[in-house]
Amino acid sequence: MNATSVLDSEYETELRMLLLMYALDRPATIDYLAAFDTLSVNAKTLHVGQTNLNGAHRLASGELKTRISLAHGALRTLILKGLVELLPGDNGLKYQLTATGITAVNRLNSPYASALFLSAIDVLETINTVDDAIITSYVAKQSSQGGEQ
Repeated sequence: MNATSVLDSEYETELRMLLLMYALDRPATIDYLAAFDTLSVNAKTLHVGQTNLNGAHRLASGELKTRISLAHGALRTLILKGLVELLPGDNGLKYQLTATGITAVNRLNSPYASALFLSAIDVLETINTVDDAIITSYVAKQSSQGGEQ
């Protein structure tokens, strides 16, 4: 019998996307958000922060493809709920929180939400980039190196 869990689900990704977009405070592409998500959850393993929010594992850097897939569904749902809006950008479509999305983020006050937000801020200070290619290539580089624990 298969147990149903919100872990590694589109719903969990929705919550992380809201928090990450709030921390980022600017429109971003799906590739950037998925890479930012990967780095924020696995910050210690991927050498951009002090903590691995879901524990250390050697395959952390290989999560990007799965996170992009989950982010597609999560962001579509967040748009339909009016929490995120889609904007045209130079490098493709970008996502941004709406006022309703910001209100929703301010209601997320669990220990995990706080830890993810702080990890995201750490990652932003470490990577200091707004470039999609740089952030995704950094995750890919960690993947090819095996992403240490």
